[in-house]
Amino acid sequence: MPQCVFRHVPKVTNWDFVISRPPLVTVCRNLYAMTILIIDDHPMLAAGLKSMLEHHIPDHDYVTCTNLTAARALLFGKDGPAVALVICDLGLGAENGAELLTYMQAFSGPRIPVLMISGLVEQAAVNSCRGLGAKGYVSKTDNTDVLIEAIRTVLAGGEVFPSWDNKCTSQFLDRALKLTDRQRAVMDLAIAALSNKEIARELDITDGTVKNYLRQIYGFLNVKNRTDFGVQAAKCGYIPRTFPTAHRV
Repeated sequence: MPQCVFRHVPKVTNWDFVISRPPLVTVCRNLYAMTILIIDDHPMLAAGLKSMLEHHIPDHDYVTCTNLTAARALLFGKDGPAVALVICDLGLGAENGAELLTYMQAFSGPRIPVLMISGLVEQAAVNSCRGLGAKGYVSKTDNTDVLIEAIRTVLAGGEVFPSWDNKCTSQFLDRALKLTDRQRAVMDLAIAALSNKEIARELDITDGTVKNYLRQIYGFLNVKNRTDFGVQAAKCGYIPRTFPTAHRV
């Protein structure tokens, strides 16, 4: 039985810092997951980041990918390494790194934490990634110490997100992330402009059940109707999850 060690990581200056202690089994499993995957469409930058991390966090192996197709094959292929953390650039040329978050949410296997990095210094981008399941977000304008500490925090089971705009309706996002899986499914499809009947067909529930869910959601998020719902979601940069099993007619 491997020894499981929980460690305290100090707060990063000017950052929201949340430690959520993971289940013991998750920590034990991650002791065997020694590989950190770096996804960046610029091979030179990926190699530079790999070299820097090998120096500062030498107790992990590092693998780089330049696109999401290669990353998915490595992450979910049967012969792939045990990955402890994914560091993914938000802008991957023609691809969007957030697509990896959507894909990983649909995957039924073990949850692998993802730390997003980006040159985009916008609260909406941070909130979007957080809403899609990322465990952290680091700006490329930050110094090396911030990135290293963020990586260690996420590896320890915590979350690290910057807060650049306190006026953003972060309360909406915080509440949205506390909805049940079924409530979020209804919410996401409503934001995607599906009608109540289309949502009912998509989720195999009745039209009346959809209406009940929407009433619960509106009350919990303190919004008046679908219009207000969509406006608040847009302000926070909330991105509805996709549903690979969609069977719309």
